[in-house]
Amino acid sequence: MNRIKYLRMEKGVKQAELAKYLNVAPNTLSNWENDNFEPDFSRLKKIAEYFNTTTDYIIGKTDDPTLPNKKAPPNPEPDIKWGDFSISFYGGKKNLTQKQKDKIAKIVQSVIEEFADED
Repeated sequence: MNRIKYLRMEKGVKQAELAKYLNVAPNTLSNWENDNFEPDFSRLKKIAEYFNTTTDYIIGKTDDPTLPNKKAPPNPEPDIKWGDFSISFYGGKKNLTQKQKDKIAKIVQSVIEEFADED
């Protein structure tokens, strides 16, 4: 069975409902489901988003329908080059100890990971 049709039926979505979401005629969706034609890439992406799966799953490149984890693995040593780095506060310039640099690096890494989760 075609994976678009399989996903639609598994989720209990009517053909007309999915066709409307994709902005195509129901017979177009029917043609995709019956392997008469293939959706263009932009519609393929929309189908994957709608069913919370990957385009690779829909086209049969993989049998795993789950999305990969978007969160980057933690980096034990953030790629921050300090050199002669110092930081200025309202009280004037302050040279940082290695412990302070490590703490700042962890905070920066945490912010980067948070941004990756927003994508």
